[in-house]
Amino acid sequence: MDNTFRLSWLRLDESMFLHEVDAFRDYILKSIESIKDVQTEFEKDWKNDIVRDLDEEDEFIFRYEEEIEINKTFKLIPHIAFSSLYISISSLFESSIKNACKSTSHLPLALKWRDMAGNSDFEKVRSFLSKVALVDLNPINEPWAKVMSYYKLRNRIVHHGSKVDVDNNKKIIDKDLQGLFTKYNSSLSLQGEEDFLVTDSQILLEYLEAIKEIITGLYKILQERLMLIKP
Repeated sequence: MDNTFRLSWLRLDESMFLHEVDAFRDYILKSIESIKDVQTEFEKDWKNDIVRDLDEEDEFIFRYEEEIEINKTFKLIPHIAFSSLYISISSLFESSIKNACKSTSHLPLALKWRDMAGNSDFEKVRSFLSKVALVDLNPINEPWAKVMSYYKLRNRIVHHGSKVDVDNNKKIIDKDLQGLFTKYNSSLSLQGEEDFLVTDSQILLEYLEAIKEIITGLYKILQERLMLIKP
């Protein structure tokens, strides 16, 4: 297989990745519209809902049930949609970074990324690319650090039931997570001391963009490396 053909495959892989990114972005935007439609309809009904001739106990029950509906409409429904999408975006990164590793198959390498030592697949992938495939990862170090912070939030959703660890002062212990909650205070809302909800799409769109920056940057590096190899 000559380098021209390999280069074409690299560009095709990158094109497929970008196609997935566009699909995610479109779906996120459509989800926002659907959620807003539900919320608008609820607000319309709520404003038209006038309580008449209810005794104190019945009105208390009515208002309690109404608060439950408000919580469902403005917090739980967005969280179900956006947290699920957050996990899916994380899976996109996992598969895309591993697929990029497969793109080094044209090189005479004795090891594969799975053979590397590391506490996580990401550590193995990074070690493989830098130490075995000899890929200069400096151009993607900044977005990589961002995505690792975003991925920590994914782990809190998947493995900890959307909870964060807090200290005695009720402050989030992990600095990366604390940074996310500070930056995305419109997207992430703490419920009580430890539970949180993902109630806005901003963090999803910026997470997706950071992943795009890593993968496209990596494909650019791999293409440049390939063009230096003699046929």
